[in-house]
Amino acid sequence: TGWVEELIEADAIEDATLRIQLYGGENPILFVLASTILTYPDSFYTEGVGAISYEGERLIPSCKTGNLLLNYMALEEAKAKGCFEALLIDRHGYLLEGTRSNFFAFSEGVLHTAPDDLVLLGITRDAVIRAAGQLGIEVVYQPIALGDVLGGRYDELFISATSMAAMPLRRLDERLFTAKFDRTRAIKELVRRWENGG
Repeated sequence: TGWVEELIEADAIEDATLRIQLYGGENPILFVLASTILTYPDSFYTEGVGAISYEGERLIPSCKTGNLLLNYMALEEAKAKGCFEALLIDRHGYLLEGTRSNFFAFSEGVLHTAPDDLVLLGITRDAVIRAAGQLGIEVVYQPIALGDVLGGRYDELFISATSMAAMPLRRLDERLFTAKFDRTRAIKELVRRWENGG
C-alpha cells in the first residue's frame, strides 16, 4: 500500500477513484491511476436513463481485464444513440451486463440478474443483492432474455456500479418503461447508506 500512499501524497489527492492494474510476467508492471469520482445528476435517478442492447460478450466474464475494446465500441454506439449505457447480449440472446455496470430486472416483484459465472462480480453488485434481501425482495440468478425484456415480462430495470449504486433504466432500445422505480430507489438508498458507514 506504500505506493498508493505515495501517489496520494504526490498528487495531493483528497477524493478519487483508484484503478489498479497489474501485468504479470518475469518483470511485472503495476499501474495505479487516479481519477475524479464520478457523480450523476439527480434526474438520472428520478427519471431513469436510456440503454441500448449490443451484441458481444466478454471472453472471460468473471475476470476483470485490460481488454476494453468491446466495452468501448458498445458504449460509443450507446452515446451516439443518446443513451447512457450499452447492455451486452451473448450469442444466446441474453442480456448479461453493461459495459461498466451489472444489470438487474424486476418481474412480478422478484429481482432477476445473471448467474455469477456469466458476469463480472463486484462489491456493488453484492451490496445490491444484499440490500434486496434486507428489503424482503427475492433474487433469482438466471440469464435474462432480451426478447422477454422487450416483450414486457420485466417491468423495472436498473444497472449498478460503484459510481452509480443502482440507477434505473427508463428505456432499452425502443422500449420505454413506466415504472416509478420505487424498488430501485429503495435499494440505491440502502447501498448508499452502507457506503457512508450507516
